[in-house]
Amino acid sequence: MACARKLLFRVFPNNSLSVHRTITMSAARRAEEAIEKLKESNPYYSKYAAKIAQLQQTSAEEFLDRVERVAELPHKKLTDIMKLELIADKGAEEISQIWLEYHKSKEVLAATLTTAQYETLMARAKEHPVFIIPLPRSEGFEFVMLQFAANTVHHENAPECLTMVHYTEVQDKGVVLMRGEYDNKVLTAQEAQCLANELQMFYLKPDEGKLRLLETFTRKPDEFKHMDLIKEVHVFATLTLGLLQMLTIHETMGMGIIGPASVCDLHMNQAQLASLTAAGFMGIICSSYFWGYITDKKGRRWTLLRTITLSNFVAGPSFVAATYLSEFCSHRILIRTITHMYMFTGFAMVYCPGWASLFLSASFMEFEVDVVGSLTLRPWRVLGCLNIIPGRGLATMEWISRKNTGRPLSDEQKEHLRTYQDHVEVKRRKGKHNFLLSMLNDAMPLFRKPFVGYFVCACLVMFVLGLLANGLGIWYTAMRNRCNMRQGNTEGMTFCRILFVPDMGPIVESESDLEAVCNDSFLGFNDSFILGAVYIVLYNLSWLSLFCVHKKVIFVFSLVAASTGGFLLIFVTNYTFQLFSLVFLIAFPGVTVGLLGGSLLGFVPTYIRGKALCISLMWCRCGAAIGAILVGSNIQDSCELILLAIAILPLS
Repeated sequence: MACARKLLFRVFPNNSLSVHRTITMSAARRAEEAIEKLKESNPYYSKYAAKIAQLQQTSAEEFLDRVERVAELPHKKLTDIMKLELIADKGAEEISQIWLEYHKSKEVLAATLTTAQYETLMARAKEHPVFIIPLPRSEGFEFVMLQFAANTVHHENAPECLTMVHYTEVQDKGVVLMRGEYDNKVLTAQEAQCLANELQMFYLKPDEGKLRLLETFTRKPDEFKHMDLIKEVHVFATLTLGLLQMLTIHETMGMGIIGPASVCDLHMNQAQLASLTAAGFMGIICSSYFWGYITDKKGRRWTLLRTITLSNFVAGPSFVAATYLSEFCSHRILIRTITHMYMFTGFAMVYCPGWASLFLSASFMEFEVDVVGSLTLRPWRVLGCLNIIPGRGLATMEWISRKNTGRPLSDEQKEHLRTYQDHVEVKRRKGKHNFLLSMLNDAMPLFRKPFVGYFVCACLVMFVLGLLANGLGIWYTAMRNRCNMRQGNTEGMTFCRILFVPDMGPIVESESDLEAVCNDSFLGFNDSFILGAVYIVLYNLSWLSLFCVHKKVIFVFSLVAASTGGFLLIFVTNYTFQLFSLVFLIAFPGVTVGLLGGSLLGFVPTYIRGKALCISLMWCRCGAAIGAILVGSNIQDSCELILLAIAILPLS
């Protein structure tokens, strides 16, 4: 559902940018209201009352035009906010940091633009002075009209609900400062942030799809389709960020397939396999908070583009994707949108066994090629390489781009590099300690009121959810493969007995020097496809339920369902019940991670969202690493006890 309300975006000669609510009325009526406001706010009204009345009677339109031109003066000058003499010797980066730090605790929007970005904004504003953008509401989208002009559309009266002022006083240093003030009776802070972000998407980014929409709206308004706008802003963003979520999932959870497949070649015991499987989570833990800090400092999009390149070594995209998407959602639909984005986890859980089916269970892909010494190339090694292809793609493209110039550095470029190196060396000596201290201090608001209670509880719950969904989940494929390869009659046997009680058969081997043969084969991945499908279904059910049920109800139901699945897994002997008990024990906590992450993003303010989500997901990865090690090392000796402890965890 979408509705249109007349809201205007205006750019004035003094560089202020405003969003307005428009109410259509006659010029005479508007003139009367303008006079009433002048009586209340202007102490000199009585002195000029006769001239004002004469102008109103002669030409109401001219009177309104003069009143509007006066109203369009900026609310504040930069000198009213900052002492320019104190920043005269500072560079663009330091000025930007001062500006953003100053506005952190204030109920305003704040940002900085480079000179090039500001010039691009002004150039596109001249070409496309009027546009509309979708603002998410609880029941659909509300279309907001933006206008870059000194006059309102059709000379309508437009009370301000958001004013964004661009200060160009320090433009000679390469930076333009922006401050946005909004009417909280009309917009929430998150809705104002959403409007600012969508303005940036259309007027600053070199995106062909968005530029095409601008051109169509300006040149061919009859061909403009509102649903194309919604698709470009929200559907495309959700799809792109969901694919980035898939990238991280298959690079980590893929170890659940590659690890067991490599046991024979690497001669690993169960403890070594558990450590190897958990290593992927441990690497992510090391960089978690760093990327949250960088995300809040540099911006979601800046961090997202760079972590895609580094995605072989860090899981940055999964941390940044949710916070980046949250900037384009109102608070009313935030949790639903984040939950829907996490649905791509289910697609990743289908994608992983899909490739594994081709390389590990297909007979025509069975090969062994000697490489160097005892090192051989087998299908599981090729599968491991495929799991990192999405992460290497952008890095390869950047390398090709650098190579394409084919020219050495000029003397001028070398001089710039030397100057930059000298500058960096000085800053490094000054700021190494300050950087670490800044990272610590920036996280402190999360551990103070009013955030500390909710945030600490969220981290503890994330730990449990990570242990179940990822720590146990990473062994899912290996467990189901072992169950499916079990020989003999399994009727009446529990899950643990099928896994670990050997089938002796009618003949007992009497030879003492019998050597067991290592078996690393996989008997299909149908059960893994079922897990992925259940993930997708549960994410969609959770998303739909959020329209009519409070998130707490879904949260409690998911934990109880997971715990029930754990208890049933210990006792049931039916094959199908065992399969779905294990699936629900893993999938319900996985879905709850997305639900809790969305709730946390809605609870904390924008300037610490990145850090809040990254720290909470760091605890989730800690639970995953510990769970992977505990399950892998101990389940063979204490299967029922491990499952009982896991089943109790969601209820604790």
